[in-house]
Amino acid sequence: MFKVLLVSLLLLLPDVQLLESGKATTLRKPPATPTEIKIISYNIRWRSGDDLKTLIKLLRDDPEIGGASILALQEVDRDKKRSGNTNTAKLIAEELGLHYAWAAPPTADANDEEETGVAIMSVYPLSDVQRIVLPHPGPGHRRRVALGATIEINHRQWRVYSAHAETRVAMDKKMEQFKAVLDDLAR
Repeated sequence: MFKVLLVSLLLLLPDVQLLESGKATTLRKPPATPTEIKIISYNIRWRSGDDLKTLIKLLRDDPEIGGASILALQEVDRDKKRSGNTNTAKLIAEELGLHYAWAAPPTADANDEEETGVAIMSVYPLSDVQRIVLPHPGPGHRRRVALGATIEINHRQWRVYSAHAETRVAMDKKMEQFKAVLDDLAR
């Protein structure tokens, strides 16, 4: 029985590694009593190098999208060759002074490099961070993922999500992917 349990735990280990959270060395201070909360959701399409530096500058300084209290990002690479083996979520959080969480789906092929994931970043601490592997793989048996986290603002808890659902499946399967996120919210 011990051997079976150990094997089961070892099989789960790669999935545990596909969830990460942390915070910047120097955090941006949240407003004491916010009258407005700016939330930005953006598919960064695995930006890296100079493109990533430009995006970070916009997320910090742009009059429209800069200075958001909460960011939900999709297609965020971690340790992928195409993005210079950078931990993109950690880098963005560090540059913007934010708390962050990142998650990726399981890989379709054990020989593939790590998957692209989703991230939530916030001036407020993140708690109850939950990785949600969405049902119904897409082409090439690739999975999709969502990420949920709780943020406390003025003594009220808010649940926020970043999801990267599969667009190349039938509508009923798409709805089941959204239901997986709603099921997390219901708990």
